[in-house]
Amino acid sequence: MAKKTSLKAATRARTGSGLNQMRREGWVPSVIYGRGAENKNLMVDAKSFSDLLAKSSSDNIVINLEIDGEGTRLAFLQAIQHDALSGKAVHVDFLAIDENTEITAHIPAHLNGEAPGVKAGGVVEQYIHAIEITCLPDDLPDSIEIDVSGLELLDSLHMGDIKYPQGVRPTQAADVVIVHIGRAGAGAEVETVAEAAPAAAAGATPAAAALPPEPLRPPRPPRRPRPDPLPAAAFPTPGPCQRPGRLCEEDGGSGIEDRRLEIGDWRLEIGDWRLKIKNSHPSTIHDPRSTISSSSFEFEFKI
Repeated sequence: MAKKTSLKAATRARTGSGLNQMRREGWVPSVIYGRGAENKNLMVDAKSFSDLLAKSSSDNIVINLEIDGEGTRLAFLQAIQHDALSGKAVHVDFLAIDENTEITAHIPAHLNGEAPGVKAGGVVEQYIHAIEITCLPDDLPDSIEIDVSGLELLDSLHMGDIKYPQGVRPTQAADVVIVHIGRAGAGAEVETVAEAAPAAAAGATPAAAALPPEPLRPPRPPRRPRPDPLPAAAFPTPGPCQRPGRLCEEDGGSGIEDRRLEIGDWRLEIGDWRLKIKNSHPSTIHDPRSTISSSSFEFEFKI
């Protein structure tokens, strides 16, 4: 059972921003409260409190709190607030109790013995490292010892299988797993081996049974056939005056009168300030009243 330790404390009047100055002076602000007791602000020596935690197996401690001017009170270390960077205690809560007050504490669970399942190639998997219990202050244990020497491969030890000290009761359900002897390797490998065993007994190879079936893929659509390339004769090289968009000069002529601009099948002639547009290929002109077909037509505009 856990031994009661003594800790000196003093009442304090400073609150709020004055607590930081108190911490710099080497004190830890604290408070005591509980059934039948008046809430009271206290302060304890930081070094003495740090030494108390270092000698204890957990933070759940029953303390004889010696308050200056008020005598000794039995208290349970209810909560500790730590600094996020340094880890030092910055505030402590004490719960005022008596010998008949039932308390709830988290006690570390220690594994003892060597499991036969470990010798067979298994590994110890501990799921719970601190067990929540309820008991009287005099029955509070330092730790809970768990014997694993009877666990074979794939065996588990539950909350209801543990032998607790007298007067100690767990708060969790009896079917909660505390420790398990599992196979070495990832959980996926264990499932694969377990699934491959029935297939091997039926005559199939374990490797083939362990492989998942390949997903069905939709058939790939057929490729479009490439069109045959056009012969070179389909692309005749245009003459010097047959290139689209080129301003040409007729042989034997000069000046703006003899110039023309050819764009595709259309030809633009400029001469005598007259604009002529000719189409040298057969065309069909669609008119709302009639349809005119000709092998060549000409529009003339005089400016």
